[in-house]
Amino acid sequence: SAFGQQLGSTKVTARRRTDDWQFELDSNAIAGTLLVPIDLARDPQVVAVMRRLYLNASDAPPGREIDPRELPGVQLHADEFGIGQRQLGRLDAEVLSDPLGLRLVSFESATDSFSAQGSGGWFVGSEGDTTRLAVSVTSTNVAKMLDQLGFTPFVEAAAAEVTASVYWPGRPSGAWLDHVSGDLALRAEKGSLIDVTPGGAGRAIGLLSISALPRRLALDFRDLFNRGLVFDEITADFLVVDGNAYTD
Repeated sequence: SAFGQQLGSTKVTARRRTDDWQFELDSNAIAGTLLVPIDLARDPQVVAVMRRLYLNASDAPPGREIDPRELPGVQLHADEFGIGQRQLGRLDAEVLSDPLGLRLVSFESATDSFSAQGSGGWFVGSEGDTTRLAVSVTSTNVAKMLDQLGFTPFVEAAAAEVTASVYWPGRPSGAWLDHVSGDLALRAEKGSLIDVTPGGAGRAIGLLSISALPRRLALDFRDLFNRGLVFDEITADFLVVDGNAYTD
């Protein structure tokens, strides 16, 4: 294992170069090249060019508590990247070591259903660890994006944009959703909410909505009787507090 990651059966070859070690890794979860500076104190950044990089997302802490202030930064490219059940596709990221921990200067990822970019960090202060993340996501297939990110799809939409600035106490872990706080804005177009309770208030409001009148005059009631509540556009701003999202 490394940094709390269980690598499994892994083929490793190493070669010392002038200023760094070159490691070639090959396993089911991780495959690619690592360039590790010989003097990490002077040059605290690892370069990783990976064909695939699938990380564990355990809620349990590793055997030894990791201090991000002791970790080097990393310049990362991965053709395939995932954390637990979450698939982020192609990823490029720049992480720098910082006196307070690790600073995620920037990242960009893309799959066939969405792209994302943002920044963040994992810092240690007087009250312990804090993880911060600012992210912008654009999707062209929202249901597939939710599935790739490990969520049960609750909405289908042809397009969506999400921006968020969030933080949570503790290190990056699989339990971040339980304690996340911050702000989130959402805009989605041409889709449907697919877990609206049949006969519930959502469908009744849809029936009475003046904005839906042209659809009713055309005797089009598919949004009431098909799967979920159909919408042309949804926009919302959320305040997220300790894992719960609120909007008016």
